[in-house]
Amino acid sequence: DATKSFAGIEFADTIHETSKDLLATWFNYLKALQSRIVAEKNSQLGDQIGRITQVRYKLGDVARLDAQLATAEQGRLKAFLELAKANESASGESVTQRYSGITLIKNFKWDAIPNLQTRKELLRQQFLERSHELMLAKSDADRFDLQAKRTNLEKYPDPTIGLYTANEFGGSERINGVSLSFPISGSARFSNASAAASEAEIARQRVIEAEQRISVEFERLWSQMMSRKIAAETLLDSAKSQNEAAQAAEKAYVLGEGTISDLIAARKAANENQLSADLMRLDALESYYRMRLDLHEIWDFD
Repeated sequence: DATKSFAGIEFADTIHETSKDLLATWFNYLKALQSRIVAEKNSQLGDQIGRITQVRYKLGDVARLDAQLATAEQGRLKAFLELAKANESASGESVTQRYSGITLIKNFKWDAIPNLQTRKELLRQQFLERSHELMLAKSDADRFDLQAKRTNLEKYPDPTIGLYTANEFGGSERINGVSLSFPISGSARFSNASAAASEAEIARQRVIEAEQRISVEFERLWSQMMSRKIAAETLLDSAKSQNEAAQAAEKAYVLGEGTISDLIAARKAANENQLSADLMRLDALESYYRMRLDLHEIWDFD
């Protein structure tokens, strides 16, 4: 039974490790997808700035240099868009080649990460209880403990009791008797018992080490999830402010109160901040779902 249980846990652990790879591969695709979405939006904004500049240039409202700068910015944004499309395609191929049953998406809804701070200790306990690594270590320790107990019982051979009967003088006399045998233990039996006890103790130490290692892993995942969540919120606020500044710069340029250089710089900063915020949100979501995966809340491996 112990061996069967050990094999079952090993199989579940293999599925779990594959699921981790699937999660990482899927989020790599989502990051490439979002990068393409942002690049597409930025390219459209670049085209809009280019059209405005061309109209003003034809009216003699701006210099030829402004039109050239706007055209150059359009080209830069289109180049970034093509790179983003290629990266999205490559990431999508990586998903479908490794996991053929998955259908790729072209847009997604942003999930909110709930506030888990009050549940941290409960989640830590569940993280330990549901860890396949710890289950394997405990199953291994139980197996070695059973072997040690069995070997310890065999240090002293079992006594043998015998009954016998015999006939003599053609059956005129019958002899009945009882024999007792007490074998003397050899040093090999004691050595085997000592070795088995040592192996059992080593297995118990591996359980303690596994608990410590898994606790550290929980803290790492927790810290990563919380820091990314906070960073994403900060970057989103920054991106919102920068986008408002870029919109103000665009209005000023349309009204003839700003330069094309100021507008391009403001829009470039807004684009970069938005992409950084979106990628950090995806990093935070990946950490959140990785935590849920290890807690067996997404798929039940057992």
